[in-house]
Amino acid sequence: MKKILLIAMAILAICLFMGCENDKAENENIPTKPSNMTEGDELSDIIVVYFSATNNTRTAAEYIAKELHCGLFEIVPTQKYTKEDLDWQAENSRVNKEHDNPNILPEMQRMVPELSVYKTLIIGYPIWYGEAPSIMRSFLKNAAPIPNGLTVIPFCTSHSSPMGNSAKNLFKDVKNINLQEGKRFELEPSQEEVAEWVKSLNLK
Repeated sequence: MKKILLIAMAILAICLFMGCENDKAENENIPTKPSNMTEGDELSDIIVVYFSATNNTRTAAEYIAKELHCGLFEIVPTQKYTKEDLDWQAENSRVNKEHDNPNILPEMQRMVPELSVYKTLIIGYPIWYGEAPSIMRSFLKNAAPIPNGLTVIPFCTSHSSPMGNSAKNLFKDVKNINLQEGKRFELEPSQEEVAEWVKSLNLK
């Protein structure tokens, strides 16, 4: 009898062990957030999203996220932009084709963050032809539906072009958001300049 009891206990222990391992494996396969999002956003209701072809917008975005201790998500095109792609003086360059054909939406790498868990989206991009690059519309399409009541704060980088109506045009088809006035930075923004702007937002 004692031998049978020991065998039964051993079988039960094995079953429990296998069940725990299966649960662990299943949990490890559940994506909790995009793989190219930085750590630090778990306790924040703010996220910084940006696209940067030449690292200028990236610099500003990283400064912003550092000041706010929030998540940072980079929009990365599946086909990255080369120097030739960015040559606006070449008639058949990629940027010219995308500008001339608004139906072109560049594909993105990785999944986008779930915006419903955030209250504020700070979104940045370079200015191309006075507007946000086409891939920003790709992001909005992949992030849809944009949650109602989301506060959106745009920023951009450019050599000389103003932000203008680029943010309004980008979000023209998105309803029920709180689109704030944006900020333009020079191509090489300083950390002090970015920190001053972040402070003026009163988000902390």
